[in-house]
This record gives sequence, structure tokens and C-alpha cells, in this order.
Amino acid sequence: MEPFAFLSKLLSATSRVGAILVLAGLVTFLGRSFGFDFFVNLDPLVYQIVVVAGVIGSSVVVVDFLTSAWGWTSTKVKVRRASAREARIKQEHALKNLRPLPAEYADVLSFLRANNCQRFPASADNDLLWHLRQAGFLEIDDPNWHVNSSRTYYLVPDYVWDAIATLPDNHPPKDKPPWIREPDPQGWMR
Repeated sequence: MEPFAFLSKLLSATSRVGAILVLAGLVTFLGRSFGFDFFVNLDPLVYQIVVVAGVIGSSVVVVDFLTSAWGWTSTKVKVRRASAREARIKQEHALKNLRPLPAEYADVLSFLRANNCQRFPASADNDLLWHLRQAGFLEIDDPNWHVNSSRTYYLVPDYVWDAIATLPDNHPPKDKPPWIREPDPQGWMR
């Protein structure tokens, strides 16, 4: 990778030409200031044209850099605001769903809270955990998760974890995880 390759992403072709004019104007100005013969003997009209072109080129470079930097940062800010808005809506939705909490959801959340399991492995195709996920009480916390996964890691978000601590203790925690169904003696799942 070239050392200044990042500048090609920020500066357009117009500003690259402007940068060349800035360099030419700066070299001409400094050469004449330090008394180099070539620049001292340069026609005054040519000298003025090169310096003015350098000033205009520097303006083009600065304006182009600022507009591309603004576009880049505004895109990043928009993405961050959108994700924060989605997270806030998801949090409000989950906290709203905590009030009329179904008994099966309360059993799972009280079991997790009693056993201090904010993150736990479980079957990826479990219906009860899927419904808890849809209600906003659980999230999948597995970077390798995909639709056909058989097992994954679930996470109770912090806002749900804190909210279930304040819920009335109407559902004492069970001994076994409520989302695991036991097969009956005939081999059918209950």
C-alpha cells in the first residue's frame, strides 16, 4: 500500500491538480524568497500567475478536503444515530413487554436471575427462547450463529437484567432450565 493512498479517498482529481499548483506556487515563492537565480530572474508576470494559481489551488484543496471529510463524518453519525435509535426502540419494547409478563417467560427469567446466568448456551431452535427473543428479553450473543445453527449463546440484555431484579417474586426459580423439555417415557417430547 502506498504511503499516501488514504489521500486518494479524501481528495478528488480536481483537488489533486490544485495540490500540484500549490506545490508549484510554494516552490516558486520560496525560491524567489531565498534568492535562487532561476526564480529571481523569472518574469514578474509569470511569477504572479504561478503564485495566484497556487493560492487558488490551495483553496480548492481545502474546500474539497472539508466537503469530503464532512460527507464521511456525517455518514458515520447517521449510522450511529440510526443504531442508537433502534437500540432505544428495542429497549422500550422489551421493558413494555415486562409488565404483562407471561408465566413461562417469568419462569425462564427468574431461573436465569437466580442462577446469575446472563449469558448461556442453548438450542438455537427452541420455541420458548425464540419467543423471548422476539419480545426483546434475549439476544443472540454468538458471532458464529446462522439460521441453521443447532446451538448458540443467548444473552439477557443489561436493561432486562436490571428490570427483572425489580419484578415481584411471584415465580420461584425452578431447579432445571424451563426451556429444556424432557422426553416422556414413550419418546415423545412434551
